[in-house]
Amino acid sequence: MCMNYNFIKYQELYSNSGARWLQDDGEVHVLGWQENCNDWQEWSRGFHPTTARLSRKLFLEGKMVIHSCYSPIPEVTTWQGFDKLLAYTSKRVPQIPPTHHYVCMNFTMRPHRAYLIEQLAVEDVFELGRISWGDREPPLDAGILNQLQRKTRKKYRCEEPWMEAQDEEQWQLPPVHDMPSPPVKVWADTAFNLVTETHHNKEGSIVTEKIWQPMWHARPVLCNGPVNVHQHLVDNGYRLMEDIDYSFDSIKEERTRVERLAQQVAQLCKRFSPAQIVKRNREVSLHNQRRIYQQVLEEGMPWAVTAPGVCSPGAKDMREHLVGVWYAIRNSRR
Repeated sequence: MCMNYNFIKYQELYSNSGARWLQDDGEVHVLGWQENCNDWQEWSRGFHPTTARLSRKLFLEGKMVIHSCYSPIPEVTTWQGFDKLLAYTSKRVPQIPPTHHYVCMNFTMRPHRAYLIEQLAVEDVFELGRISWGDREPPLDAGILNQLQRKTRKKYRCEEPWMEAQDEEQWQLPPVHDMPSPPVKVWADTAFNLVTETHHNKEGSIVTEKIWQPMWHARPVLCNGPVNVHQHLVDNGYRLMEDIDYSFDSIKEERTRVERLAQQVAQLCKRFSPAQIVKRNREVSLHNQRRIYQQVLEEGMPWAVTAPGVCSPGAKDMREHLVGVWYAIRNSRR
């Protein structure tokens, strides 16, 4: 007898209408898992009571399979290629001489991101980059900010998160604010991406679309992320930026790891101009762009994206989007 498969997008479980896709006559596949969650209770918090009750029942009976790019619990089926595809964009970064050393994008406020921005100011390289932060006020400790301003006579202010026009973007999965396409005009003005990953203290090297986006564009990348995140990239065939001492990557104490990273950024920016950094990392960037193309095409589409079954509206849109992106990548001459 053939198994019935139902597919639903994770976010639809927050609504009562999501219950219609949680049928007990087959197997339910949920596309998406909040990476911050360490167990079922955290994951289902905020679900509509009806969908929470049905989801828990199906999960305990072994009739629900959850798919995501990362999860700390073994019951979740993981596929890192998910975020690689979400990171792909039809936009291009203009090839112009950069005037700033780095771009550091911070859409959601998190402690490790705030501390990095503070340390960049302490290391006197704040103004060498383009830094976005939610409310534009720099997330510096008031005492440190006052001390810096008295000492340097400088003003410290972040930029608003950049949302450039979406007209030319062919692969935008709604909602736009949840996965905005890269601000390519801002990127073009900078030499490398100083990525602040979503996670900083989770077990395992969690890599999201934030790292993959610049790699699609052959951009140098340095990451404020979990322990050994750079080693994780090397283990997967990627190359790291030149002229950086990566000993900070294995430091387990979180604030110390951020401080050492900021020191490396400062040394790099004070030693080389933006144009020199681009030139010195050109081969690394092209290698990583080739590598991400190779990985995505070799891995292909997972079963959860291509298998026959009944799809909720959200799951249908997501599956069609991922398949479309994969074929766009395969046919790309970039």
